[in-house]
Amino acid sequence: MNDSSATSAEHSDSLKPYMGTWLALLALTLLEVALGYVSMSQELLMTLLLCLSVVKAALIMAYFMHLKHEKLTFVVTLVASLLFIMVALCGLLPDGLRMLTLGR
Repeated sequence: MNDSSATSAEHSDSLKPYMGTWLALLALTLLEVALGYVSMSQELLMTLLLCLSVVKAALIMAYFMHLKHEKLTFVVTLVASLLFIMVALCGLLPDGLRMLTLGR
């Protein structure tokens, strides 16, 4: 009986980081949805949503993809790739916003 209760306690302890991460992702998603209902400029809205998405991606990579315990060089490579993609998206953002105003 002690072995099963010890195993159960270890299992619940191992779920704590995942549940905390899941709750943080849920809160960030709710914040993103709430931002959609707030009146603000589209540039600011897109910037905030992009930043929140990066935070969510970092949480997912760190905890669900287990990169939290990886070597620093591997993580730096991933972060550099992510930053490159973000810069490329920011370069395309003005064209996307211009496309929204073409139909008006």
